Amino acid sequence: MALHIINHDYHLDNIEDKNAKVIIIGNFSTKDKRVIGKYRLYESCHLISRLFSNHLDLIHKKICKVSPHDECIFFWGLQDKLSNDLSKLLVSRFEIKVVPDNIEFFLRCKSKGSRPFRAFIKSLTYREGRNFLFGETGVWCNRFTYTLPKGIPIDHNNAFYNSRTSNQIIGKSDGITFISQPYYVDFDINFQKWTLIIKEIINELKLEFKYVNIKFHQRDTNKFKNFIGECGIEEADDTEHCVAGFFSTLLFEKALNGNRTYLFIDKLRGTLPKEYFGFSDWIITKLIHNYDPSKPINLKNNAFHSLPFFLE
Repeated sequence: MALHIINHDYHLDNIEDKNAKVIIIGNFSTKDKRVIGKYRLYESCHLISRLFSNHLDLIHKKICKVSPHDECIFFWGLQDKLSNDLSKLLVSRFEIKVVPDNIEFFLRCKSKGSRPFRAFIKSLTYREGRNFLFGETGVWCNRFTYTLPKGIPIDHNNAFYNSRTSNQIIGKSDGITFISQPYYVDFDINFQKWTLIIKEIINELKLEFKYVNIKFHQRDTNKFKNFIGECGIEEADDTEHCVAGFFSTLLFEKALNGNRTYLFIDKLRGTLPKEYFGFSDWIITKLIHNYDPSKPINLKNNAFHSLPFFLE
């Protein structure tokens, strides 16, 4: 039996052990009987709650109470403050492994960005000031990034890039699924500007495919969904054999499974922050053979297994 510490609902689907114990550090609900505790993301708490939070102490005591010394603890992602702090407390007592759960897992940026003073002030409100000064915590595109604690190995077996369902090379399809990524929410992009970008992409896809549908992200707004409906685009129950989109874990999973996958990240240059393209260009260089935006991407063999961290 093992203990899994997760942030997202899809992590539950990827934990095959029916007898595993699960602690959620995240803002979603579930009736999964394996869950033995649930706590809010530190980053989603308001200032007063952050400064006086005792969740770290509560989770640490619970784990020490319910887990034997020889039990393995899996951290899925290890991209939030509470999980990061908790792993440092547990690594000397338990066997700890970290599971790469999405493409942002490799974002361990130490850069303080173009506004280091503002970033430092923000780090103080998250009780990360010391770690920020010593380069253990960074701020990238207004989000915190954390270096992996020493002595914690990566679990490639459960990683998102090791969950291939087929090695079949899939041919041409009549339709294509656009995989939505709510950057308009993440980066506070003007909604009209965002819809013009999406409409341009949809029109380009319609020139090559008989129909286009969309796979919404769980954080897509109703306003965006209504816009897609007005464009005559239906929601996809499942993705087509051909997919298109920006940077997302699902997009890369489809490419790994042999789906024809189109990457439209260049459509966002001039709209997303420059720091974002430092990461995306790095990923393209490390993972994709001879990237051409007009053609399906071709991933390098086992590239994820040897992918270093982005530490700009």
